[in-house]
Amino acid sequence: SDLITHLGCYSRGMDIDTRCVMCNRHDENGGHLFFQCKLAKKVWEAVGLRDERMLLEKCMSAEEVMQHILAMSADLQVKVAVLLWQWWNERNRVREGDKGRTDQDLAFVIIKSAEEFLKQNKQHEKGEGRNLKKWSKPPIGILKINSDGSYIAQTKEGGWGFVIRDDEGSGSTG
Repeated sequence: SDLITHLGCYSRGMDIDTRCVMCNRHDENGGHLFFQCKLAKKVWEAVGLRDERMLLEKCMSAEEVMQHILAMSADLQVKVAVLLWQWWNERNRVREGDKGRTDQDLAFVIIKSAEEFLKQNKQHEKGEGRNLKKWSKPPIGILKINSDGSYIAQTKEGGWGFVIRDDEGSGSTG
């Protein structure tokens, strides 16, 4: 198919190498990258989504791909979305010089990630997720400290912050 021909690069007048970094085929486009690349096919197969790949490969536009994905069951939608996202990340990692992972390694990550998303969604639907409590005042004369932080392993960046409040709700942040 001619899906997303040349990822729109020629229309912007850019002169770039369009070789597929995964299989070294010339003239990579969206259809090739996600559905026709011999390495992508192995990943789809390893995840158990061969038939879905073959259906999406026949699409003539990104819009048609999305229509087919949206017509799938919720579980399949999640698996396909995670596969596409992981494959795009893998392609970018390889483009930047990292060694590519095997189809089996990628399949493991895709399957486990999809299972986790689906599990979280089911818990949310059942109301079993984290029960968030509103802030409550501490006893008189006591300070209450709330803190939170996050870390992104890929970039090795993170941040944190805190709030200190007294029994009147007055306080400071940092």
